[in-house]
Amino acid sequence: MRVFWYNRRGEIGAGWRILAYGGLTILLSLSVLKLYSLLPKTEEIAYPQFAPGSLLFYAALCAAAFVPGLLMCRRVDKRPVAYLGFGPHERLHIEILQGLAQGLFLVTLIFLFGLGAGWLRVLWPNGLGAAALGQTGFYLACFALAAAFEELLWRGYAFQVLVQGTGKIPAVVIAAALFGVAHLANPNANALGTLNTMLAGVWLSVAYLRTRSLWLPISLHTAWNFSEGFLFGFPVSGLRCPETILRLSLQGPAWITGGDYGPEAGALCLPIFLAATLYLAWAKRVRPAGNAFALWHPPES
Repeated sequence: MRVFWYNRRGEIGAGWRILAYGGLTILLSLSVLKLYSLLPKTEEIAYPQFAPGSLLFYAALCAAAFVPGLLMCRRVDKRPVAYLGFGPHERLHIEILQGLAQGLFLVTLIFLFGLGAGWLRVLWPNGLGAAALGQTGFYLACFALAAAFEELLWRGYAFQVLVQGTGKIPAVVIAAALFGVAHLANPNANALGTLNTMLAGVWLSVAYLRTRSLWLPISLHTAWNFSEGFLFGFPVSGLRCPETILRLSLQGPAWITGGDYGPEAGALCLPIFLAATLYLAWAKRVRPAGNAFALWHPPES
């Protein structure tokens, strides 16, 4: 098929470019993980994703996903770096604010609905919330960098090339399926959690396609995980923050609340992600900046 050889413009086909990008990213990411594991540790860390060196670790992972995309853009595709979705534009601040507001709003809905239905109970350990407040900036930075890495990986160069090679709908389905399957490695993962994570992948992919920019999906991803894990104290896809503003006791059945995996494994997330995706797909306030389409090539087929 042409998608795996050359396209009509004489460029290397989308399949080969995705393989090249994926190979470079995996190699660099594994190198980062190996180097991080070799750093001296004075004691066993219960929450390695929030260890003292986490910010540097996440920044290195972002570089591992960004640099291969940069090389592919400049050396293979012969396109500007802004093509990756990080170009500055007049709607940048709007997209960031939209993402932060919507992510916080959606998790707050889940929290309030679960609380009102009696499926959640808030615990108030002495001094926990006050102590956690001092760590807000650290956790926000960790979640933002982790979200940037995941969005570079799943909605960055490879996804953008996949859209050109197969069209929007197949690309969204493929990327969302892989996004969900990748989270099976997380603690306490299950079938409903995988399905909801796939829907989250669709939600974030639509955010990219509507804006032609990674700023909106990164801010959505950041706000969702930060508010879920740090503000409300839910597990985040099976992972927990050692310090949280609230601490919750899950009273309802796990298939509704998500149990130890978090809301992504609960039935409440199904309508939330569907509604959020439809909103992004149709809302007139969600649109690309004026120069975004100039950086976007039409599908190859």
